[in-house]
Amino acid sequence: MTLLGIIFWIGIAVLSLGPYLYVENYRKIGGLLTGLGFACIAYTVVMALRPQGLTNAQRAAVRNKLTAFLEESANMQRLCEDNKASVPDVAKWKIGVEKYLETLDHSYVVRFQEGMTDVGPAGVDAAHRACWSDLHVRDENLDKFFGDFRPRESGGD
Repeated sequence: MTLLGIIFWIGIAVLSLGPYLYVENYRKIGGLLTGLGFACIAYTVVMALRPQGLTNAQRAAVRNKLTAFLEESANMQRLCEDNKASVPDVAKWKIGVEKYLETLDHSYVVRFQEGMTDVGPAGVDAAHRACWSDLHVRDENLDKFFGDFRPRESGGD
């Protein structure tokens, strides 16, 4: 238990036991300690959930990996535009992308999985069109992540 938790529980104890121990102003003291404990705990949670600072080199590595995924997707989309080509294994590609995104943060996986579209190439069968459309949506989602990994102007390395 951290100091923050101890402050919180002391506040609760003062509020609970104050009347029995004849502590004057126990409500004010207990409320103040409990409030301070809540504020400290909230601050700790916010700081823990804040994205960890990445160096510019790490940010570049993430952008390079996202670019590689987009290139793989573009290659598969080209195959989807050709009825004679076999439909690429998009599910396998998505699993690989999601595994990588999970290393960044689970929210990226959720955002990657969002969306659907009716847009697709004309003149291809339904399987090729569905494959292309799925890849198109995932591309758009991946493209949105680049903004999160721009280099910091302060140098960051």
